[in-house]
Amino acid sequence: KLVLGNIRLHGYIVNKSKIPIPDVIVNVYNDSNEKVKGLSSDANGHWEVRLPAGRFGVEYIHKKFKPINRTVELEEAQNEYEVR
Repeated sequence: KLVLGNIRLHGYIVNKSKIPIPDVIVNVYNDSNEKVKGLSSDANGHWEVRLPAGRFGVEYIHKKFKPINRTVELEEAQNEYEVR
């Protein structure tokens, strides 16, 4: 894994019934809209990356739903941030 920073950004992707969705493409973009990481959710719907402080965009892509986008602000004092 490429470690870009020491803040753990992660999430669990589940459906409305709280069942995990595996193989969701997760793209992370920096403030300049450049992709810094691309990965997929695991069998439990979980994903994670390590990033430095800053503003990032998170995009979920899956054939069963429209793309979902979130913006997160990571601060130096944080150890982790869960995207919901």
